[in-house]
Amino acid sequence: MSLRRLARVMFVGVRGPRREMVMLVTRRDLRESTSDARLLFAMTSLTFVIPFVAAAAVAVAAHYLGPSGRAITERLAEVGAFFVVFLPASFSLVLALESFSGERERNTLETLFATPLRESEIYLGKCLAVIIPSLTLSYAALLVYALSIAGLLHFVAVQELAPLVVVTLAQAMVMVAAATIVSSQTKTLRSANVMASFIIIPMSGVIQFESVLIISSLEWVLWAVAAILAVIALFLLRLGIIGFNRENILAKESRPPDRRAWVSRLLSRLPRRPGQWANLGVALVRATPSAFRRSRGAIAVSAALLVLGGVAGLVAQQYDLVPVRPVASLIATPATIGHEAVLGTPPLFLLILRNNLLVGALMVALAPVTLGVFGGLGTLLNGFVVGYVGGVFFSFSKLGFFVCGIAPHGIIELPALVLAAAFALRVGATMVRPSPEGWLAGMRLSLADYSRGALVFVPMFAIAAGIEAFITPLVMKSC
Repeated sequence: MSLRRLARVMFVGVRGPRREMVMLVTRRDLRESTSDARLLFAMTSLTFVIPFVAAAAVAVAAHYLGPSGRAITERLAEVGAFFVVFLPASFSLVLALESFSGERERNTLETLFATPLRESEIYLGKCLAVIIPSLTLSYAALLVYALSIAGLLHFVAVQELAPLVVVTLAQAMVMVAAATIVSSQTKTLRSANVMASFIIIPMSGVIQFESVLIISSLEWVLWAVAAILAVIALFLLRLGIIGFNRENILAKESRPPDRRAWVSRLLSRLPRRPGQWANLGVALVRATPSAFRRSRGAIAVSAALLVLGGVAGLVAQQYDLVPVRPVASLIATPATIGHEAVLGTPPLFLLILRNNLLVGALMVALAPVTLGVFGGLGTLLNGFVVGYVGGVFFSFSKLGFFVCGIAPHGIIELPALVLAAAFALRVGATMVRPSPEGWLAGMRLSLADYSRGALVFVPMFAIAAGIEAFITPLVMKSC
């Protein structure tokens, strides 16, 4: 697929970039980044030195473990590959943060904006100028590490190399897309570096999660992780191109925002008398059906994710793709919910309701940052657990136990979870595709619809918690 066709499909509403103009910006930024001899020496030396040192450390561990610890040594070699590849890929974060903020401090950004290039061409050109050297160094480091391990240990991680290459590409795309947004919206390189912690910390968590998958012999899950990261990268890239406007950036530099006026306008819209609060509540209730009509697409997506998770959980259990212990740890039992919450007591009801409301609040709080992905993953994970547990009881011919233990409250709790995730997806979708009235207007509408949807799914969570705390234990005894 050509770059122009990709722009037409993915970036609706954005003028399609011209390939030659994008490559012009890319070559310009590549010349600037490679002209600094000290930076180039540091990047290349670390790329070739650290993989060899890591391979030597694994070889030392293999010497002390001996032939009996061969399996542990191979796992260490596989996990080390992820960390070796991640370090050169993290250079993309540094280069992307410097793409706009650095030019702003060097006073060359106005010259670039004065050219007849389109916004999409400037943005995509800078992204390519960052990701090309980072991926080159990452794959070079992987090659050095693989050759070193093969020479020292006579071992090659064949099953992990293919997903590792794809996951590295997806991780670099996410970091570049996110860091370019930060660089284009901040005034100084110092503030951009401060904001980089919101990128590097989640990506470090992703690396640790991938290491756990390798240790648990779940390499096939890496393909799913790569697909999710690729979708997030495309959404971030779309968000960056839509929000990138040279006139607005230059206007922000010449005229600082009046925050006090913005706060005063916000406070003037809040109700001040009890009657106004009552009218606001009535209007909120009346507007709830329209909120559900606007969110019907997100509700369908959330429900499909729940069903997909259930099917995946059932398949994973039937073919023994996932160990039982990690899934069992996600199920609330008297041993995991705490000693103070006894079955059939109000503390258990409050604990279950608090957990459900906390999940719903986290979905909408993290929706602008994760573009609603957290809500979708929560729905997918719950469906996976339900499908897996259902497969366990079906295998042992105890389907009635599953029906008695999960179905009474699950009939209400799962639809409530679908609704909460759907309205959170609406908030995340607003970040990717703003409304015609503007980004702030779309965000206000999506948050207002989430509040209207909460009038429905919060009582459903309360009813489900009551059933799980008081009625499900009695049903379980009768089964």
